[in-house]
Amino acid sequence: MTSRSSTRTRLAALAGVVMLAAACTSTPAASPPPGKATVSGKAMASGNATVSGNATASGNATASGKARAGHRAKAVTGVVQSVSASSLEVKSRKIVKTIALDTATRYSRGHTSVTAAALTKGERVRVRLVVGDVAPTAATIVIMFPKISGTVSALSASGFTLTSRGGVVHRITVSPSTSYKVRKAAASASSLHDGVKVTVSGTLRASGAMAAKTVDILP
Repeated sequence: MTSRSSTRTRLAALAGVVMLAAACTSTPAASPPPGKATVSGKAMASGNATVSGNATASGNATASGKARAGHRAKAVTGVVQSVSASSLEVKSRKIVKTIALDTATRYSRGHTSVTAAALTKGERVRVRLVVGDVAPTAATIVIMFPKISGTVSALSASGFTLTSRGGVVHRITVSPSTSYKVRKAAASASSLHDGVKVTVSGTLRASGAMAAKTVDILP
């Protein structure tokens, strides 16, 4: 009995030594990488919050877009039907549009600044608008030089008659400030004679005549 008990005691002690050795030699559990530790439900929620933040930024962009939509520049090109101190009517594509004027509206003829007094009925204009919530308001108004092409006749020192396509007759007046060109090269009034074809740009007068700014003599 004593021998058996001693044997059992030795076997138990040996088993304990083996288990202790196994515990010492086993691979320790790998600790999660620092990055992994952050990937938790809370981190994902935080990620969602970040996405939400981006959505907020997108919302801000949308708000900015709305602000731009309220001040987006548009343009109307047409012929002035009437003009007053506070508005003008422009006929564009058979539709008459009313456009408000204010103290911030700027006017030019070509590239030269002019005053509101230069804007008259019959002028062809390009109006850049600031679109508000109520009515369009003119930011800038460019008075365009109309162009007419045709054949010269009845030439004199003060002007000539221009017959355009369809037989429409226009009276053209010239002045010392009128410039002449032949094939885009500078020329003089002596290059102009009856029968030549020209394109004239200038300003329409109330009489219906055009005061020529430039006369391009066509080849």
